[in-house]
Amino acid sequence: MNISISVLAPILSLSVTLTALTIPALAQNTLDGGLRGGATHIKFEPPAPDNALGNALGNALGNAPGGRSRGGASRGECPAATLPLTAIVPTVNGGVGGLTTAEHPSFWFYVPYALNGDRSAEFVLLDDHNRYIYRTTLMNSESNAIGITQINLPTTITLEKDRLYQWVFMVNCEIDNPIFTRGSIRRVAIDSALSEKIKQAGVLGKARLYAENGIWFDALTTLAELRIAEPGDAAIALEWQSLLQSVDLADVADSPFAP
Repeated sequence: MNISISVLAPILSLSVTLTALTIPALAQNTLDGGLRGGATHIKFEPPAPDNALGNALGNALGNAPGGRSRGGASRGECPAATLPLTAIVPTVNGGVGGLTTAEHPSFWFYVPYALNGDRSAEFVLLDDHNRYIYRTTLMNSESNAIGITQINLPTTITLEKDRLYQWVFMVNCEIDNPIFTRGSIRRVAIDSALSEKIKQAGVLGKARLYAENGIWFDALTTLAELRIAEPGDAAIALEWQSLLQSVDLADVADSPFAP
């Protein structure tokens, strides 16, 4: 079941008043590989508002409609769940969203319901004029698995630098009344010094550098894909928990990744 623009309209029209970002200064970065190198655990640090990345984040959150990182109460075809539908994205001063350097970033959501023909999910990406850029429907009729779901933008969809995009992720529990999350994303360029550090770092080191410099979507995807590739690695699991805890999403850190 596809969600019409008439259903999206009230979702996109929600608004909140966002105050100026008051966030920590840019962290000093190292090239260590993570905990194995004796460093502290990976944590997300929003960049200071007086530098380029901080300004980009402030614009992304301040110019977008109010976000929503958690879905509402269960209803219709969606049974009661211990944890709600959750977008794995930071909330900073009421704004839900983050930065990426990727042309085709990934989005991650905790989905507490098995998806099927009667209860599908839909991801929608819109530009700064509320025009559809991408939409896809998710269902898995062969599995009752619940957990963390990855949505990859196809190579045919490229985010432009310094442009604001909105995303909505919905589970169709009732006709014209989905449970949803919503936020924003902005693609940014990074300076050559940071780019070189990231290039030289190991996988955990890359995740650390992205996180410490406030580039959420890249940090999350780097660490999530490493977690999937090495599910039995206790050190990687600890870093995953640390990253999510740093943005108040520790409650979904132990959730499995949906196939």
